[in-house]
Amino acid sequence: MIRRRAYPERLGAVTFFAMSKVRDARVREALVRVVEDEGHVSQDRVRASFALADGESADVAAVDRLARVASRAHATPDEEIVTDAARNAIGTLRAHATGEVAEATTAALRRALDGARTPEAVVDAMDAIGNSGDTSFLGAAREAASS
Repeated sequence: MIRRRAYPERLGAVTFFAMSKVRDARVREALVRVVEDEGHVSQDRVRASFALADGESADVAAVDRLARVASRAHATPDEEIVTDAARNAIGTLRAHATGEVAEATTAALRRALDGARTPEAVVDAMDAIGNSGDTSFLGAAREAASS
């Protein structure tokens, strides 16, 4: 139903919330596909991003795919919301990730900050870094804040 976008809209929020609680590779893959698929409404793409952030089943591939979505150029305000949600999901994942997933989230956040070319992009990257609670970013955050 998710792939076909055939679930009732009134069940959208609860569907993605429930998916965030399932630790299964198939569910993770479905959520990542929704985030990536511009055919889904932006509201569901944002919900899927947050479901990935809340879940503990994220893997390095999911982080990399979220990072690709977060780095897309956004032609519309709706797409900007989706990219912001993906970036913030990475930060939230970093807050509870360990091992390779923690390393992948840290690298993605560094790329977001290093690649920020506008004040708005810096703010967006700093917001995601704030979600991470990762103190290793303090120096970079100070430098970005003073630029």
